[in-house]
Amino acid sequence: MSQSTNLKPVYLLAGPQALLIERYIDELRTTIEINFPGYQQFTYHTESDSIEEIIGNANNYSIFQETKLIVVKNCEKLKKDDISAIEKYIDSAAKDCFIVLFSNETNKPKIKKHNNLESQIFKSGDKIEQKVIQEARLIGLKLTPKAAHELQKLLGDDLKVINNELLKIAQYFGGKEIISDKDILGFITKRSHDDIFQLLNSIAGKDKKSAVKVLNELRSINYDPVSIVSTLSWRIRQIWHLKEISKSGMNDSEIIKKLKISSGALYYLKKQAGNFSYQKISSAMSGLAKLDREIKSYSQDKYNLISRFIIKICEN
Repeated sequence: MSQSTNLKPVYLLAGPQALLIERYIDELRTTIEINFPGYQQFTYHTESDSIEEIIGNANNYSIFQETKLIVVKNCEKLKKDDISAIEKYIDSAAKDCFIVLFSNETNKPKIKKHNNLESQIFKSGDKIEQKVIQEARLIGLKLTPKAAHELQKLLGDDLKVINNELLKIAQYFGGKEIISDKDILGFITKRSHDDIFQLLNSIAGKDKKSAVKVLNELRSINYDPVSIVSTLSWRIRQIWHLKEISKSGMNDSEIIKKLKISSGALYYLKKQAGNFSYQKISSAMSGLAKLDREIKSYSQDKYNLISRFIIKICEN
């Protein structure tokens, strides 16, 4: 291994901050590309690829003498035998290969210290709001400290989630010089309302792929799962109410007054109602009642419970 590059044959990178780990790997790629042009990269997942196969690739000599970068993800799932095999490899690591072991958990695999191993943990730390401000600056945004606090409070500590949201904020506010906490709260609130509306449209149109995608967007901004279920229940009831009063012969003006909605809202409500038979409404309401109990009672991932409900109702 070239001493001038200060590269190690094996890296163990762990912690909940996937964004920081990915940037570290990007810097590693750049260093390897500069010192070993034309290198090959391989990506493995411990859930589907064996450590034996990965080490076999590392030890496989290339007739073209090409350097390899092997990134191994989900290393928090490594078993005792896997760790032993990795430690054996580290003792006599291949000179033309770099392996990166990527763990999403702070409790990294317990691999023995070695000169051939670089080990780092990427934690959130106590200065997460300062990191949010730094992330914003990287994309040309200036957040007030209160804005950074509001964003962190709404989204949590995962910088990857925060960074994705900052990109959307930058697009939404355009050239606004300073983003305040009120701007952040207003943007997240608007986004959640827009996403809920799109979720309802996707369910009504039986587009489960789009519905699940929107649900994941709501998950990314930590939208309350109980609120999602209650909003879906309210909308299904509204659809049922529309179908009932439509049978009475009311015109649009009378319906708008009865339901206390705008003409635009009535247009979309009618569009959604066209995809719901009484049987589907009944099935959806009983399913939502059950889902509400499960979300409030079970310790399971609440978004997964909602996702299963969405897929089921879209397939009916």
